[in-house]
Amino acid sequence: MWGGCWTPRAPDGLLPTLAQPGVATISAVLLVAWKVCAVRSFEVHRGVVPEWDGMTPAAHVVAEFLATVRLTGHAASARRLMADQITCHQVVSEAPQTLVRTPDEYAAHVQDMLGEFGRFRFHVTEFLTEADHVFVRWRQAGHVRAVNRGPGSARAVDDVGSAVYRVHHGKIVEYWVQLDRLGLAAQLVQ
Repeated sequence: MWGGCWTPRAPDGLLPTLAQPGVATISAVLLVAWKVCAVRSFEVHRGVVPEWDGMTPAAHVVAEFLATVRLTGHAASARRLMADQITCHQVVSEAPQTLVRTPDEYAAHVQDMLGEFGRFRFHVTEFLTEADHVFVRWRQAGHVRAVNRGPGSARAVDDVGSAVYRVHHGKIVEYWVQLDRLGLAAQLVQ
């Protein structure tokens, strides 16, 4: 499903340089960096759960959540992957806010977003796991449909954000989200 993206092999032409004097250290560092980037950056496709070697249980829950809930608003998947009550910390400079949502409320939120922006491409640019916490940074690209916060049009929008998800007993129980609201707002009024 992911082709050579997750295959731990060197990019063409890299390994022969390891034998050349003076470049072994640099080539080895490039090889390590290439392996790390291959796991951290990927596009999420609806219903297709990305997997890789060494994936922790918390990482698997979040990857499945991204593919089956965050991109679709599928309520049954939300109920399976999220606790009955999820604490959502909206991390913003001027007015941080903490909400409590149910899986069905989160699914409805995603469905509203799909109604506004249509289906969008969701590219994870960083995916890090430590114990029960999973950090995800993303870039999503879609089109404005019926934006109720400004003049709507069918123009393309590009949005970035990040979240830290806390997983407990196989379910997301809490997350901290940061979104580029100013960048999105600027695109909507152009």
